[in-house]
Amino acid sequence: ARQKLVLAVWDVLARHPLAEAEALCEQVTAWAGVDRGGPASDHPLTPEDIGQLARGGLIEVGGHTVSHRPLDDLAPGAAAAEIRDCREKLSDLAGRAIQSFSYPFGRFAPETASLVREAGFACACNSRPRLAYAPADPFRIPRIVVPNLDAEAFSKFLWERVG
Repeated sequence: ARQKLVLAVWDVLARHPLAEAEALCEQVTAWAGVDRGGPASDHPLTPEDIGQLARGGLIEVGGHTVSHRPLDDLAPGAAAAEIRDCREKLSDLAGRAIQSFSYPFGRFAPETASLVREAGFACACNSRPRLAYAPADPFRIPRIVVPNLDAEAFSKFLWERVG
């Protein structure tokens, strides 16, 4: 029941312009009496963290929009700005061009793949849990969504899916 409520609230928030969604989110967290920041372990990466990961050579930093809005809910111009601005900002942080993109929540409109291509990305992933094959559209690559796991649980998660 709690998860259904969270998803229902998120669905309402995601359909508003970002500034309105932020204000509504502040109202909900104030009503619930919770700290919107949450525990430090749940905070996103800092710009410095992103740059360090990109330069480290073990992790590929990819684009995911500026505000994590579902792209199929945005007008094409707004979606294009989210995609383009994300690539520019991440490329600056990484010190090199960002090549891959992942659609927030795996959601995209029919024209979104073209917007991602036009922004300069080489490929994009959705969140449809399927295997990817060479002849697949490079702007509609399926992927497996990975939950927030520690190293041991992540290893088990991978082993169960790919053996």
